[in-house]
Amino acid sequence: MRCTSDEAESILPAILLLVGAYCTRDSFLSIVSRNRSNQISHILLRLLDKIVTSRQLIVSKGLETTGEGDNDVTINSFQREESITELVQSLIQQDSVSSALYDILLDVFMYQSMPIDSDIPPPGLSPYGYERMKGGASTIGKDWREEYSSIHRLVGLKRTLLDWIAPTRSWDPFLISVRSGHSSSMNVCRGIGLLVIAVGEVHLDVSERAENFLKALFDRQDKTQIVFSVESKRHLIIGLLSLSVSVI
Repeated sequence: MRCTSDEAESILPAILLLVGAYCTRDSFLSIVSRNRSNQISHILLRLLDKIVTSRQLIVSKGLETTGEGDNDVTINSFQREESITELVQSLIQQDSVSSALYDILLDVFMYQSMPIDSDIPPPGLSPYGYERMKGGASTIGKDWREEYSSIHRLVGLKRTLLDWIAPTRSWDPFLISVRSGHSSSMNVCRGIGLLVIAVGEVHLDVSERAENFLKALFDRQDKTQIVFSVESKRHLIIGLLSLSVSVI
């Protein structure tokens, strides 16, 4: 993606609104709506990959620049990032956005590299999800499927998305961390559900990372002595069961 990380972050809220409007399950109904939904889904994935990897580069190198020729990162830029993160979190509280986002991320975590000439979805991935994943555009291959036929690239993308979802990181889009008290029960279920699904990933780089994020979340709950009410536990169990049914 040619845009800078700052530009990607600025675009993200608008793309999430498009996800909520055009990437719902109603988009399955026609070829035109499916193609539009697929394009928006892949723009979202490219943006998230750009945003997360760019910010990780800043942290890992201890730099005060983005590493992409942008100006020095100032206090104002950090405040800007924080305000965009809060806006993204608020948008994802809309059920249409949250549900569509969950479906897209679920498709990525269920996706595995398949032979280029195969039309059979990987185990657990729906035919529509497979169509959505393999049909994205690519600047280095014929399409998204060819680009991500590399295990290294596919595992890298899944790790990046895990870092974005993780409740112990600054993004926490589903607001499932202990410090977040404004998320719906279903959003909590969606976030935890994605982490649980990633624990079953065949590649250890992904599964162990997801497991560590879940462990960190529950350890934090123990340290802060947070106790879920019976009603909260009931909503969480019902939500996770409903998500498992949707996956099946």
